[in-house]
Amino acid sequence: MKMNRENYREYDAINFSKLGQLDRNPSKVDEEKDWHDGMAFGSLVDMMCFEPTRVEEEFYVNDADRSPSKTAKKLADWILENKNVGIDDHGIHCIENNTRFGLSSMLTDASDAIGSSTDFDRYGGIEYLESQIKSQDKKVVSEELYSNARQATRTLKTHEFTRRYFNNPDKNIVIQNQEPVLWDPSYYDDDLNWMAKSLLDIVIFDHEENTVTPVDLKTTSSSVFMFERKMTKWRYYLQAAYYYDGLNWRIKNHDEVDDYEMLPFEFVVISSKNLHNPLVYETTENDLDVGRNGGTLSYNDREVRGWIQLIKDLKWHERNNKWDYPREVYESEGKVELDIFN
Repeated sequence: MKMNRENYREYDAINFSKLGQLDRNPSKVDEEKDWHDGMAFGSLVDMMCFEPTRVEEEFYVNDADRSPSKTAKKLADWILENKNVGIDDHGIHCIENNTRFGLSSMLTDASDAIGSSTDFDRYGGIEYLESQIKSQDKKVVSEELYSNARQATRTLKTHEFTRRYFNNPDKNIVIQNQEPVLWDPSYYDDDLNWMAKSLLDIVIFDHEENTVTPVDLKTTSSSVFMFERKMTKWRYYLQAAYYYDGLNWRIKNHDEVDDYEMLPFEFVVISSKNLHNPLVYETTENDLDVGRNGGTLSYNDREVRGWIQLIKDLKWHERNNKWDYPREVYESEGKVELDIFN
């Protein structure tokens, strides 16, 4: 099977998300992340920038004036889980044993089941229930969040600092978006006998200068000037090295561009709190080396693992089927050395 954007997630190869989660908590390697507004904003901006035709397929904009109360939401969620609920010109209903039941009947059942009731219409229950029914399998976002994502997208494509990453009139510049890369980590370490995959937001080929620039788009709820701290919290140094090395492997194994120079990995960052002032961060060779081989953080002397070690750790966990602790805790038989002073 040839890997493309559509089947990337199903393709059986190691990815950055799994390695990053392993580094944080081995027991949650395959656990899906809870969906929240920050993830929704980032996903929307990504899609609006790179795959705008998919936005309506993936997202439903809830234009309700208010969020439901806790009780109204519980009642609505119970109805959605337990009733064959639908909506038409006559309102919200369900069909059971070829009999049509209205909303009031369903609310009675829901109130009995959860042990509480409320003025469902007054406290936003109807608007919430309607939005959930209409959305089907789509991700529901507020009108405000959707509007903010559109503004962020416009900013990124027009701002003097970032527009060149999305549209460059130079005929020698080719920009590829959402580029899947299947690559061989053994190029960097002979012990790594497993395939890896990366999905790069932006790859810029300069066919005049013979260079390649890998770029990732990031959204944040903090100031863009706080991104250095986000680099360590979310293991973006690991992602940068992993994506850079995967692309470098492909470049070196591609006859047409195997002599091109790989330029530093870059992050284009925009904040949901400031939709008009993005910033670009460029990694250093040291950033990429630490992301690859591990190293020590400059501001607190904490040691971090690179992607090479993490792949080895992942395979150790899979072979031994032990996930409650990091590999080194198992190998030390549960004893951790205290070393708290410089």
